Amino acid sequence: MDVQKNARLRELLNKPGIIPSPVCYDVLSARIAEQAGFELIGMGGNGAMASLIGYPDIEIGTQTEMISRARQMAARINIPMMADADTGYGSVNSFRRTILDYEAAGVSAIHFEDQVSPKRCGAIAGIALIDADLMVEKIRFAVKVRKDPNFVIVARTDSCTVMGADEAIRRCKLYTDAGADVVMPENMATVSDLQKVGRALSDYCPVLCDLFTDDVLKLTNDEVYNMGFKIVERSMHTILSVSRLLKDIMTYWSLNGTIGEYADKYMNIREYEKIMGLTEEFALRDVYKF
Repeated sequence: MDVQKNARLRELLNKPGIIPSPVCYDVLSARIAEQAGFELIGMGGNGAMASLIGYPDIEIGTQTEMISRARQMAARINIPMMADADTGYGSVNSFRRTILDYEAAGVSAIHFEDQVSPKRCGAIAGIALIDADLMVEKIRFAVKVRKDPNFVIVARTDSCTVMGADEAIRRCKLYTDAGADVVMPENMATVSDLQKVGRALSDYCPVLCDLFTDDVLKLTNDEVYNMGFKIVERSMHTILSVSRLLKDIMTYWSLNGTIGEYADKYMNIREYEKIMGLTEEFALRDVYKF
């Protein structure tokens, strides 16, 4: 548990203004985001599963794998992190362990969703939801179980995808009343949906907005904030941008026997070493001789 990071996240939530939060998938991407100046990052299930086990985000990854990845990331950054906890990974006993283990891992917030298990990534067709009353029960339990009251519980609903914006608003209000610190209406694919949901909830609770469709991806932080949102993510942009570049380079090299036009797209090795903290690690060896 990192009570200082938890308290810092609570401060950010209580301050005016938007909180931009890049969604990272490993320690390197987390360190890059922190050094770019962000004050909060997310750990996304889709990217984490892709980089860790190479499977799609359909709840193939285990609770232990996700928490282990979160622990690694949290240990190497100095800002709070919010982690994806899918549907909580099982029955009430497993769900309790999910909350406590994420908290113990140094994560400052988790979000879990109102999908049936096994869940699907919010961008995948075929999503099915649990009853809102069951999600309310899970939220109340999560609030009761956490040890630090500053550990933030984010309640995600995928209802906008299958039942529309009005149902997303209704569920978000129920989840807030149950004790959720932040709500996350997922997969709002159009500007009109964003405006409707954001304005309906802006005075009710802090709302996390996830931008990932072409229609909304280019909205600015200020535009999203003016719609009523407190946190803004672009959940897939990190893993998709890295995957695109790697695929293009590997394909070009395989076909042409050289990296050719991609030679200037690589990061300089010294910049990479700076991100990794090489100077600080060598400095430690200068002090201690074993």
